Order: sequence, then C-alpha cells, then structure tokens
Amino acid sequence: MQVLKHFENITKIPHCSFEAQKLKDYIINYAKEQGCEVLCDEAENILCKKGKPNLCLQSHYDMVCVGNAPDIKIINEDGFIKADNSTLGADNGIGLCIMLEALNKFNNIECLFTANEEVGLLGANNLNLDISSTNLLNIDSENENYVIIGCAASLMLKVSCKVKENKEKKKFLYEIQTKGYKGGHSGIDIIKNIPSAISDLALFLFKHNARLISFNGGERTNSISVNAKALFYCDEELHSNENFIINKLEYKDYKCFDDDFLAKLASFKQGVLSYNQELQIVKTSVNLAIVKQEGDEFHIEIFARSEDNKELDEIFYKTKAHFLNYEVKLLSKDEPWQPIANDFTKDVLKHLQEFVPNAKMTSIHAGLECGVLMQKNPKLKCASIGPNILNPHSIYERCEIKSIEKITNCVFNLIKSYKGE
Repeated sequence: MQVLKHFENITKIPHCSFEAQKLKDYIINYAKEQGCEVLCDEAENILCKKGKPNLCLQSHYDMVCVGNAPDIKIINEDGFIKADNSTLGADNGIGLCIMLEALNKFNNIECLFTANEEVGLLGANNLNLDISSTNLLNIDSENENYVIIGCAASLMLKVSCKVKENKEKKKFLYEIQTKGYKGGHSGIDIIKNIPSAISDLALFLFKHNARLISFNGGERTNSISVNAKALFYCDEELHSNENFIINKLEYKDYKCFDDDFLAKLASFKQGVLSYNQELQIVKTSVNLAIVKQEGDEFHIEIFARSEDNKELDEIFYKTKAHFLNYEVKLLSKDEPWQPIANDFTKDVLKHLQEFVPNAKMTSIHAGLECGVLMQKNPKLKCASIGPNILNPHSIYERCEIKSIEKITNCVFNLIKSYKGE
C-alpha cells in the first residue's frame, strides 16, 4: 500500500511538535514535484493546490513524542503497525500520508497541512492562507466507524507558585517514582479512567504525611501522565508496591516545603467531570498534565476539554479557587465545533458506508481543527474521518492496516465524486 510507504518515509523524519521543520520541507518539496502551487504562512502551515479543487483535505504534520520518539522503529504485528517503545505518529501521520498520495493521484486537489496541532491547535488558530474549496475533509479521527461532525473545545492553564519552606524534621528520606502506568490521549481515552501518574503519586504522598523536597511528572499536555517522581521526608517505613518504586536514602538535610502545595495537587479533580447522555460521549474533562519544579517554584499545566463553553469557564474559575493565592494563567482557549449535519457530512457518510456499512455521524471529546477553520471561514463545511488508531499519545499506540486501506479508498472515492480527477 503506497500510503504505508509514505508513512515509513515520514517516520524517518523527526516531527515532534515545534520540531517539524524537516518534515515541513519534505512536504513542500514533494508537493512541488506533483505540480502543486505551494503557499506557507508564519504559523508554519502549508497549503498545496493543483487544478480547480472542490474539496480540501486537511491533516496536521506534528506528532506527540513519547518514549523513544522521534526515533521511531515500526513493527508490523497481527494486522497492526506500532512502534518500539515510542508513539507511532499515526496520529496524524496516516492522514498526512493519504494526502501525499492524493496529491500524486489527482489533478484537481487542495491539501492543507497544519502545524503544531498537538500543542493547542496553533497552526489552525493562526492560519493566514485562503482555502479555495467550500468543503473540507479532516483526516485526523481515530475510529473508522464514525464521521465526526463536532468536537470539544479546549482550555489550557498554567498554575505557578513559590512554596514556603518547612523546617520541621521527619525520620526518613525517600525517593519514589511511578511504574507501569500506560497513559493515553487525554480526550478520547479519558472515559477509560486510565490512572494519572501525577494524581496517584500526589495522593500517595499526602496519605503518608510526606514532606516534599521535589516533585516532577508528566510528558505532554494532551497525554494522561505516565511518569512522576519525588524526593521526600516521611516518618513511616515505606516499601515499593505495584505502582511505585520506593528507595530509602541515606539521610541528608534538604530544603523541604509546607503541606499546602501537596494537598492542592492531591485533591485536584482529574478525569471526567460531566457526560452527554444523548451523544453517549464525555461532555467535560480535566487532565492534570505536567508538574515541573524549578527550585522552590512549581509549575502545573492543566488541559481541559468541553463541548460547553460555560463549563470551560467554570473550570477556569474553579481552578483559580482551588489554587487560591497561586498564579493561574490562561494559555489558550478555543471554541467547540457544534455537531450539525449538512449535505457534505451526509455525502462523506455515504462514501464511508461503502467500506464500513454501520458507520454513523457523531461528535468527539477531543480537539479537531475543523471548528477553528470554520470560525475563520463560515462558508466552510467540514467533516472528519480516520482509521482505527488505538492508544494514541502513548507508547502503546497502534493502527490497524485494513482500516487504513478502507479510509484511503473512501477518501479517494470522495475526491473523484468532487471531480478531483
């Protein structure tokens, strides 16, 4: 399958968020070889046009790098592709590669490759390129059974605080780190109640009256945390268990902190906050994503999602209330894409049902760039499809090969129906 050959090629090119310049150059050169007019903007987006297009395909070209990524070694196993101890980058590399092959196969085509989607939809939010088509197909979904016609909005917060010293002595000095946490996508996987390494470690330390010396955890804002570690004093004898590796150290004097920060971290609500019974999807969720320490200052990154702007606003103010007297800064906020069917979404569903007969339209508890692009261009009609991708944003990410073929054929048939030949 030519799409998989394209994918093998791009996995050899580093393209973590903010570090995808080489892949950008590759896409530009490839598109020009296919006879496309290529335009770029300051946000690193790439728009490729050929002929007289009536349909625009869209994917982002950055990926979440966890584990050994961007050093990606593809493994083909049991009908899936995965990577050796790293994220695979099928999100959104498969969509990108379907688009690369479409540029090769069709004469009337338009493709938008957006930048830095995984870190706050930055490319889409700062797009300064004119899409010719009035119909846009996003290829960034992760379940072949659905045409996505709506998505949650997101809210990214940063909490910063300088913590007070506590000079009260405790008996033992320990270091601790999490083990065996699987992580996952903080949107589509949040319903699975996947444990958060940060939340679990903070609660464990609080339960045992620990006195913090250091605490760090998390990998990416849109991933459920896998790793967290701490250095602390405690009066109890502690031993490793199924979730934590605990080592008692030779006693030394370190600067340690009062209990307020640990209490706030341990009591912060992680996971699903509300559920949409009608759509049978999560309505609102919060991910305690990253904790970083710099001396006696701690910085926490929080990523929330909701289909309801009011509930997002409530999260902002509840976070400010929870972390009272700490600095709470709004890093980014976007709007939800409301799920409304139209002639284009129905057309996409019809073509998908040729390969997935029971496919249907729905909304998703994750961020897609369609909502942002439609705000910039109200005349644009959008839908999103994609192959089966399991456990994205984690080292367990894998993508079904047969599903890639189905989605590729669906996209190509749709292009033909919109006179892309």
